[in-house]
Amino acid sequence: MNRSLYTPILLGFLTACGGTESPNPEQPGIGVNPIPSLAPVPSASPIPSASPAPSLPPVATLPTTPCNDGSCLEDDLFTNQQEDLLLNDFSFRKRLIQENMIPYLDLDDPRVIDYIREPTTSYNNASAKGNDQASTKKEDLVRWYRDIRHGIADNPFREFDGGAIFKHPPVFASQAPFNTADHDVGVYKREFLENRLDFYNFFRALYGAQRSYISNYKQTTTQAGAWLGRQVVPEGGSGHYPSWTIANEKYGIKKATFEAGYHSRSSANIQVGGTGGDQSNLNHFMSNERLSAIWNEGEWDSMAALGHRHVFLDESSKDIGFGVYNWSLVWTVWGSNPEKNWGWNSLTEKAYYTKYPAATAQQGVEMWHSHGYYPFFATSWTNQSINAKLLPAYITPLTPGEQVKLKIELFHSQKDGDLSVGSPILGAPVLGFELSDIQGTGADQGGESPVGASVSGGKDWVGALPTHPFGGRWHFTAPKANQLQFRMPEKMWQTITDGFNKAAPEQKNYYTVRYTFTTNGNGLKIVKPFYMNQTIGAQLILQTTYFDMSRE
Repeated sequence: MNRSLYTPILLGFLTACGGTESPNPEQPGIGVNPIPSLAPVPSASPIPSASPAPSLPPVATLPTTPCNDGSCLEDDLFTNQQEDLLLNDFSFRKRLIQENMIPYLDLDDPRVIDYIREPTTSYNNASAKGNDQASTKKEDLVRWYRDIRHGIADNPFREFDGGAIFKHPPVFASQAPFNTADHDVGVYKREFLENRLDFYNFFRALYGAQRSYISNYKQTTTQAGAWLGRQVVPEGGSGHYPSWTIANEKYGIKKATFEAGYHSRSSANIQVGGTGGDQSNLNHFMSNERLSAIWNEGEWDSMAALGHRHVFLDESSKDIGFGVYNWSLVWTVWGSNPEKNWGWNSLTEKAYYTKYPAATAQQGVEMWHSHGYYPFFATSWTNQSINAKLLPAYITPLTPGEQVKLKIELFHSQKDGDLSVGSPILGAPVLGFELSDIQGTGADQGGESPVGASVSGGKDWVGALPTHPFGGRWHFTAPKANQLQFRMPEKMWQTITDGFNKAAPEQKNYYTVRYTFTTNGNGLKIVKPFYMNQTIGAQLILQTTYFDMSRE
């Protein structure tokens, strides 16, 4: 694996908000709801299976609905096909968009429902290996990765292999006077959308979330949001809340187009920065790689919290829209209101959204990077923070003032198999490190890192420490009764990175990072068995095994 081939793109900023109905364009910010609690809805736990679930067919072989591919547009919104080829009030050509959208899957077919829920089913149930329920399974991750459509074969992020991403390029006029034909949000190639959806759903599978779909209404509003970022956002308003005055008076943008784009930006994840691509030909700019950077953060800031990751990979979400125009990259996960007129048949959109199956809750723990197996490329080549949301049916909560110690151990093996405690495959740890925190004290108090030789001054974190044997950049905090946040020392991370980069061409390598928690109270005890935690009453163990996808 040669990291130099895939140098990460630095972001100008990365931010996320949540909301429902679009705020009044004249009053930016009104109507945007705070991020809600995303605790999973309790549900009946599936019975773990002693054998792996059968492999489902690739999505391209599944049946689709007969009316989503443009073959039956008889309702009153589509009676004039010639009119549908013209720009509407939302600055898109409806028929061209629909002809190039991904058809909706047929939700009346049981295979489709199984396909949608497959990542959660895989995560929750045990494989033939046994005792690995509530964990990601390497064999399934490899299969789903290989099923990503239209990806460049030797690119780890499976970036789109079709060159320019637009079937009909967008237009943003920058000089007055304007007329109807001056503004067009454009039409993507269907193959590009298939590539992005497959990669996004692969990332959802990395923690056991079910698959989403690209909805018509959310796709066009999201593209309008990215399109507004071309000029309106830099000149007025903020990244999430562009200025209607500038959009209208300076650029002649239609009110419906602005409201659609504003709705998307006010409830979307947004990335900006150098494109790394050819803007003149409107090629994409490593958009899948940028998706993996959703986990990056500074030494200690809000990106080490759960907010952005929960918004972007919210397990309860059903649909998504992808937008990119020059340096403006937008993903809309929240803001799901298909009943509103965004230029589509809202009754049809609402009916499909409602029928799309609700998420089945994951078991054990929701963890980024995952509890189980995790492809190394998906770290975006960065020592990212790990977030764990502990599910109360499986793990007892912490109480305020309870002290928690975290032992981090790094193991290396060249074959896969039983990687549990005492496994002869793993042997002794290569490196070990211990941190401590007091629940509820915040990131700047209660910490001892490392235990017995703390250099953090009571904080839960440290920055880069080039002269320290472990290199710094570690942290561990217990902000809530059922949440943990931590990051391995830079020395461990560099050991993993060097190991993958220097491996012989055909050599498989597995780097397992084990996190063992002990407390001075009743928190973090196992209530119900799951992967790495088979004994009720024992202390919690979490574990991530990094592997090189290109060697599997």
